[in-house]
Amino acid sequence: MLKCLDVKGCSAGYYLKCPAFKAGKSCWEVPNVPCCKRNDFERCKECSVYIRACKEESQELNLEESMEES
Repeated sequence: MLKCLDVKGCSAGYYLKCPAFKAGKSCWEVPNVPCCKRNDFERCKECSVYIRACKEESQELNLEESMEES
């Protein structure tokens, strides 16, 4: 799972207070993430963290599918 921290490089003082980091989840899975200031999922679609995570997940699924076909 791609973590926002890995993409944005937040300081420890910031990410240790982040509800997504504390929960071990992605920011779009947790309400009221302070850096997002989002009220709806539509804003996630423009977020660099979300876009990269979707690409990585897609690549992992493609790899799993190709391994199953072998």
